[in-house]
Amino acid sequence: VYFGTARPTNTEKNTVCEVLNYDISNFYTTKSIIATLSDSDTLFTTGTYESNQTYRWESKIIKLASLSNSYERINLYLDETFETETDYDLCYILISTDKGTSWDTLSIRSGRNSGRTAIINLTKYANSKVKIAFELISDDSYNFSGWTILAAEIRHDILKGYTTENETITIATTAYTLSGEFNTIDDTEFINNKIQLTCTIEKNGTGFQELDEYNFTIIETIDSIWKGDTTYIEGQTYIDYRNIYNDPSNFKVIAPSDSSTRYAEFVFIMDNSVSMSDEQAAVKENVYNFIDSLKNSNITARVGFCRFGQSSNSGQPIAEYADSGSSNLWWAEETDYDLDDFKSVWADRNVITGGKEPSYDAIIYCDSVYSISTAGYTRIFILITDEEMTNNNAKHSTITDANVEINALNQTNTTLFALSINDTVYRTDYETIAIATGGKFYDITSDFSDILTDISSEISGRYQIIYSPTRLVFDGLQRDVQINAYETGSTDTLKLTGKNYTPGTAPRVVRTEETISRLHSTTTWEANEAAEISVYVFDYEEPRPRDDNGYVKLYYRILSDNSGNYSELAMTATSISITGDTVVWTATIPEEDVLTPGIEYFIEAFDGKNISPSPIYPAQNRWTFAVLPNVAPIIIDNTNYGQEHYIDSLTYSGYAVGDTIIFNVSITDTTDWIDSVYISIQEPNSLQFARYAMTTSDNSNYTYI
Repeated sequence: VYFGTARPTNTEKNTVCEVLNYDISNFYTTKSIIATLSDSDTLFTTGTYESNQTYRWESKIIKLASLSNSYERINLYLDETFETETDYDLCYILISTDKGTSWDTLSIRSGRNSGRTAIINLTKYANSKVKIAFELISDDSYNFSGWTILAAEIRHDILKGYTTENETITIATTAYTLSGEFNTIDDTEFINNKIQLTCTIEKNGTGFQELDEYNFTIIETIDSIWKGDTTYIEGQTYIDYRNIYNDPSNFKVIAPSDSSTRYAEFVFIMDNSVSMSDEQAAVKENVYNFIDSLKNSNITARVGFCRFGQSSNSGQPIAEYADSGSSNLWWAEETDYDLDDFKSVWADRNVITGGKEPSYDAIIYCDSVYSISTAGYTRIFILITDEEMTNNNAKHSTITDANVEINALNQTNTTLFALSINDTVYRTDYETIAIATGGKFYDITSDFSDILTDISSEISGRYQIIYSPTRLVFDGLQRDVQINAYETGSTDTLKLTGKNYTPGTAPRVVRTEETISRLHSTTTWEANEAAEISVYVFDYEEPRPRDDNGYVKLYYRILSDNSGNYSELAMTATSISITGDTVVWTATIPEEDVLTPGIEYFIEAFDGKNISPSPIYPAQNRWTFAVLPNVAPIIIDNTNYGQEHYIDSLTYSGYAVGDTIIFNVSITDTTDWIDSVYISIQEPNSLQFARYAMTTSDNSNYTYI
């Protein structure tokens, strides 16, 4: 990919940019096939094309279906591969409604993609007679392997989340004076027996903040029990009720009136095209003010940054990393890359160079790349662009259906706040998505303090419910979740539905016993001795990491390397269970990289749809092991009857509410010195660890009260 800025709207000559894949087929259900454009093995191919040539294929006249409902779509599906000179040799998909006399451009592609199914929205041509054409036009130099379309179909689709009876999924049910909305469900901490929900409750149209643990019940329903589980009957509906009465130690409700810290993650999606030249300075100042205000708020935040519309990469979205050599996409306070560092990166990496603004593609790209939402965090995207999607940019975008954006963001509990031109076209393109995901639309020149105020209100206006489900099995079965809310003194019940989660759809990474014993015991590792690391990867539903688009990777660095850059190793599947849902993956850190004082590492598994790291939050927490002559400190936990430990977490019980707890540890270190000691505390009904510095008077006994 060429990262130059010499041309304001085009890519450097003789460049072939990789074109990103966006699989949006899972957002549609096909009702019928309107037309198959060819029955042959290959519909259209140019082969290696020549200079200054036009290659074209036209269909016969096709009658498109009429549509009766807003959730119906007519889509063109293409199985295609292409390799052309980016921005100079162009592949056009065209449509005609007058038997070929004139043609409209539906979509343009150039660059390289080795195989994908593209979906092009033809809905606005419903009930018309049309012709479809594919055309490649080359310029006077540089030729590549061309464009091949293996198959093409026009389908009558239904947006998922709707039925053919014109019913939508219910997200709220009114119970007399109480009404509400089921906002989010977060199963990131299922591995630790915790689920978090958020909801908003109103009474007579006004936010109602007077409910607590005794006013809620959670109902989980599984319609079909996994065959191999002898505890339950196959095919039986299993219903689990969770509330303060049957689970008093794990069921917690945080009301909007609670002044405790709220958690949020923000991704700025920034237009870097030439047209933004008039707005970028004002946007920069607003972003800086937003970050400064965020630092002084009661929101604990992490921030990400994605650019699109720049000349490099032909305008496709680019996720910015906190540092160039790692996979860390986030900036956060009390980390190596804090929010002040984010402001510097914002100034350094934003450009004004391009002429294509595929904003819908950028939103879906971010929804995938930033897919690991931290447990307990509200997820917010802030889109900043001065270009609409409706007209020219639709030709350069893979995704043009606003409802696909809405469904994708709602599936990941993401709220979009959009800043664009205050005009009808722009509002149609972006305000529709913002409102449907719980966000708002703002003029691009607005003071960002309004946005922070609205976001703070949105976050603080929600009830947070944390509970522990009883069926703690990664079985790949969907749990439908319902929130029942009751007002004290009333027999009426508010029922909020429409959310679910499925343990086992994403891979789960656990280090093997051999790795823990070998690298993290009292025996430290010899310098220049290769270190093998193995993990179990559990995945109970296809796709899986060993499939074509999946991977398991090891990221590591020497602790003395202050650059923050991580080396990357592809892990190899060394054994597979009979059912195929458990695989052991192994990689070896080469001997030349195993140096004192030690190694820091984390694992990432990707199944083609979901990314799962180990540890769960590698940006804040990574595995480490000491390398000789350095020896890891030994911690004796005096609070827990002198238990010696190195990497384990401990559970404390037997205390009453209001008790003062004195945590005390003795630490010895035979090499180097103790620089600092921290204790991280997680209450049983909390998703967050709070981190505190321990104090000492003798540099061997450390205390936190």
